[in-house]
Amino acid sequence: MNKKAFIFLSLFAILALPFLLRKKRDYEKSDLTLTIITPHTESIRYEYALGFKKWYYQRTGQKVQVDWRTLGGTSELFNYVNSSYLHAFRYHWESVLKKPWSLEIQEAFSDPKIVLPQTPEADTPAQAARRSFLACDVGINIDLIFGGGAVDFILQAQGGHLVPSGILQLHPEWFGGENGIPEIFCGDRFWDHEGRWVGAALSSFGIVYNRDALKRLHYKGIPDDWCDFANPLFFGEVALADPTKSGVFNKAFEIIIQQQMQACVAKNNQLGLPEAQAQGIRDGWLAAMHILQLAAANARYFTDAAGKPILDVSQQDAAIGMGIDFYGRFQAGSIAQRGADPHRFSYIAPKSGSPLSVDPIGILRGAAHKELALSFMEYVLSLDGQKLIRYRPGVPGGPEHYTLRRPPIRKEMYESVHDPFTEDPGINPYRLTNEFLYHPEWTKNTFDAIRFIFKVAFIDVHRELREAWGAIIQARKEGRTQAADRAQDLLTDLDPVSYQRVQDTISPALSCRDRIVEVRLADHLSRTFRKQYRNAYVLAKYS
Repeated sequence: MNKKAFIFLSLFAILALPFLLRKKRDYEKSDLTLTIITPHTESIRYEYALGFKKWYYQRTGQKVQVDWRTLGGTSELFNYVNSSYLHAFRYHWESVLKKPWSLEIQEAFSDPKIVLPQTPEADTPAQAARRSFLACDVGINIDLIFGGGAVDFILQAQGGHLVPSGILQLHPEWFGGENGIPEIFCGDRFWDHEGRWVGAALSSFGIVYNRDALKRLHYKGIPDDWCDFANPLFFGEVALADPTKSGVFNKAFEIIIQQQMQACVAKNNQLGLPEAQAQGIRDGWLAAMHILQLAAANARYFTDAAGKPILDVSQQDAAIGMGIDFYGRFQAGSIAQRGADPHRFSYIAPKSGSPLSVDPIGILRGAAHKELALSFMEYVLSLDGQKLIRYRPGVPGGPEHYTLRRPPIRKEMYESVHDPFTEDPGINPYRLTNEFLYHPEWTKNTFDAIRFIFKVAFIDVHRELREAWGAIIQARKEGRTQAADRAQDLLTDLDPVSYQRVQDTISPALSCRDRIVEVRLADHLSRTFRKQYRNAYVLAKYS
């Protein structure tokens, strides 16, 4: 044997030996495979897959494997699902039903606004396409969607991509009533009345910050309000996600808008102003847009991963960021476990409030393993699955490796009997709502408009926005207050994206299904704001 062959065999033996000696546990061998698409992190995927394997094996004696599909943020995930159903149904329409494809069919098959007549004989081509899709079992080789936001799941259910799971009939005692999972809580929906999706865990949004960075920037106090993201001290120090890539962050931006609307309505009511609510909604929208605009001006980047801002703030690559509560607590716990200063990084709920929302799960149309998918949903909502996300490793019923620190959706998981096994004893999100009531009618039909505006007015023209804001900050440092005020007034003129313009122009353009109309509007708004920011820069720099 020559020297090269000996070295190769030695390396192979070193790499292979742990796998050869590793004892395979019964539940790890697979008879069935469940395919799940998810935006969840590796730690969540690891613990859920392992927990479900054990749980299912103990109940059935069958061995199951979980095949996770990850594509990035929630928006990318749902774009993939939408595209996959388009191609799958087109094949069904042309190859199985032997009918010609058209743009009308493409736009109609998943359109929930299409009303079907009582009999197929009266169908228009669009109605025939919609009826055929809802009656077929076309699939995309994925069984479940796990994770995202309720808004996205509602749209998937309305479009017909999600189907009734059977979980409501299997465990009616888990839903509704005084002790069950509420259908609606503080204005937000927690499960679909047909069982097409259900919330699996609770979540809320808050602020993460790095104390070392705050000291470096000479920031006094703690950033505990959404308005703090607009503070000029945080220029270049804010970590944000792109809402066109992350549906979770788009929801966070909607919450900021809702909070500002709520504050303005309350103020108008106290003053006894006429049309207090209508005017408060308009004023709140504008106030929130100002916060989002200056937060974008302060931003270092716009990531497509909801967890990146939290990681970067913990490493002092940014001073402040927006984050989901359990991501923030998970990172704080990881820092403490590594022996680092646990007070360096913190997550805090904003003092202005943040409503609870849910992290849902649902079965996709055409799922090859629908019964297995239902079993996974049952596990996730069972006390075994709920303990997995609240308990710490090493305690009975807890995860194997990661402390997930996710708030369960089952109310009984917040009883004191569970406190000794968790890192967050005494916390009950159902009682920590800060009197924040979500009003879906206030931001109805604006969810897509929020991400659209953020992209065309803040992201696509970020260089001009950042330069203008930096020049304004510098002008104030130099004592040129009048020039800074004039420039900032111009910079923050958001009339082109006012609440009224959203209702009259932007939302209709985004919902008309004409891509050319949307592109033209995006180009117009980007040109408008680019020119505006450049003029603001000149005012601040040279006046």
